[in-house]
Amino acid sequence: MPQRPARFTIRDESGRTRTLSGHPGQFVFIPPPSAGPGGATPGVILGLGPSPATAIGILKHNLHGAAPIRYVEAPAFQEQMDARWSRGIPLGTSALPWPRDTPDAPIPDEVKELLRSAALLIYKSGLRLFPSFWAPVLAAVRLARAGLPMDAAAASNAPSSARSTNTACRVLIPGTPHDLLRQELTHGFTAAGCEVAQHDIPAGSEPSTTAALLSSRRPDLFFSVNFRGLDPLGETFHLLRRAGTRTAVWFVDNPFHQLSGMDAPFWQEIPLFVTDASFIEPLRRHGAREVHHLPLAASPGMCNAADFKPSALPIPTATLAQETVFVGRSSFPEKRNFFAGIQIPPDIATKARAMLASGERPDFFWWAERLGIDTFWPGKAVRAAGLGAEESSLALRIAAVTAAAEHGPTRVFGDEAWRGLLPESSQLSLSQPVDYYGPLAGIYAAARCVLGATSLLLPAGLTQRHFDVWAAGGLLLTDATPGLDIFPRELTTPVTYASPADIPTALARLEREPATTRALRDAWRALILESHTYAHRARSVLELIGLTY
Repeated sequence: MPQRPARFTIRDESGRTRTLSGHPGQFVFIPPPSAGPGGATPGVILGLGPSPATAIGILKHNLHGAAPIRYVEAPAFQEQMDARWSRGIPLGTSALPWPRDTPDAPIPDEVKELLRSAALLIYKSGLRLFPSFWAPVLAAVRLARAGLPMDAAAASNAPSSARSTNTACRVLIPGTPHDLLRQELTHGFTAAGCEVAQHDIPAGSEPSTTAALLSSRRPDLFFSVNFRGLDPLGETFHLLRRAGTRTAVWFVDNPFHQLSGMDAPFWQEIPLFVTDASFIEPLRRHGAREVHHLPLAASPGMCNAADFKPSALPIPTATLAQETVFVGRSSFPEKRNFFAGIQIPPDIATKARAMLASGERPDFFWWAERLGIDTFWPGKAVRAAGLGAEESSLALRIAAVTAAAEHGPTRVFGDEAWRGLLPESSQLSLSQPVDYYGPLAGIYAAARCVLGATSLLLPAGLTQRHFDVWAAGGLLLTDATPGLDIFPRELTTPVTYASPADIPTALARLEREPATTRALRDAWRALILESHTYAHRARSVLELIGLTY
């Protein structure tokens, strides 16, 4: 009877106990690019697994005979193995000199050559067990197999003066043309004097996709929105860093929601940008080394009022001129799956609704405190606070739209789910969602007023409406989010409400004082175009991470 594969328990990088399998199916064999002299192809094992004899046997079988075999093993894995494991490594099988404490340190020439030319056997479970060790190793392997340099990490930290002043910073923004903010950031970095690489990296792409792009001209900056283009274990990040490309991440949504999908601490080494400054200190407490505030900004397509064609609007301008308009979804995509299995305590939900009615804000941090969540990463426990804040946000939006209808005609441009959420009223109407890059700017410009209600997932956050409505020449009435403190108070005070109950009075005042309202529109538009476009944001990014040219 064949011997069953050995199974061990081990504590992984995050301290969780895992059961290991040494089954042959846990290994991936990668053949050499070409056979060595006389057919004696060297072999390298990346992770021996719980049974070194099994791994070595698999590699020898694939090499069809005896060959020199070397291996790399994660120190934290090896330290937990017993003497029997060590005795399973036969004489003549030796470890490669891999950097132990600084995985991105220069690799010895002998190791580089083996990574390029040897047959490889990879223990798949290793990356999930100890990603901080294995992600840099596998990143180096990808670079080696692609024939790319593997010791360019120092270049990513070189001061900007070390580069030629005639060379534009090359920026790669992962994603596809229709992804969130990719067009705006492309315009912004281009206006800031950068060359934006025109390569698509769809969601869920393997690190090999990015490795292939590095074979042409290496980008100086990989600027990711919400971790787009980065895998949860950090291999793509280490690939870019070893190749000499800087990585930065911009959280335009709740950072800890995004981090709940990350399984390794590589993100702590990346310059992070947040649209909501209230997350700076919590991110630092959770290990982030560098965090900056980078608010949203005005989209270029919202800035030229002359481009708005009334005939392209889904609603006549005369009708919009008499209406308060709300634009937004009833919930974010995949909400049900994201919060699967989470229940909100009814008593806390009741307290949150009472707070909203009195002008208080039961935001993400309030929910985290009430639920006793003080560790936001690693893991997904933080999503419970997120669900509470999301439900409170929906309640705020419903209350705001309902209150606006008390003043006069109010129209929601949004999904069909709104129909079951809003009260029946002759003053309320629902229209289909509109294309952000289509008639939305014209709607903003034509509406009597645009109503805003920020998400409580971002306690001090702003939305695109805080920039786009004014850039389009429209008028915005918004909730009093603390994020408004980036603007002058004399401009924010007249266009904010503390609680939904204040909305009818505020709308009436703006309508009653047309000259003051026109002056507000003009002042806001001038401020946005002078200081809050995506070109301004791109320049801030480059300056803050030292990539000015």
